[in-house]
Amino acid sequence: VEWMFGEEAGKRLQLRFPYYPLLGTGVGLQVRMHFDTVQIVRIDSDSPCFGLVRLGDFVLQIDGKDINCEADFLLHVAGPPGSLATLIVMPFEKAELVDTTGIDEDVDLIQVQVKRMVYHPRMLEEFNEFQRVKMYIS
Repeated sequence: VEWMFGEEAGKRLQLRFPYYPLLGTGVGLQVRMHFDTVQIVRIDSDSPCFGLVRLGDFVLQIDGKDINCEADFLLHVAGPPGSLATLIVMPFEKAELVDTTGIDEDVDLIQVQVKRMVYHPRMLEEFNEFQRVKMYIS
């Protein structure tokens, strides 16, 4: 907008729309640590992963990089908007087949390739705050 209409237009948009400009990228998943693996705990309804992965599934890799913690997930899920992210996911029901030495060849993993989407980090902060208040009231 700024390059087309000038800096003043960008300032006006920021005042009227607090999420302008959109700053972050991701695939619309929220994760948490489950023992030593990263588990999907929320799938946004507008996520490109919606219908391809399920709650409880485990994210093992993103773009060929091992995911060992939430920080790894956040680091590797970010990228240019519209760029492809390749996730290797282990279905939740297969987790019991994994022993302590690692993933057995018999476990069927899912490869999901999706485009990264754009969001503003404050959107997530406000949504998480809304969820906390909603849980407190319920």
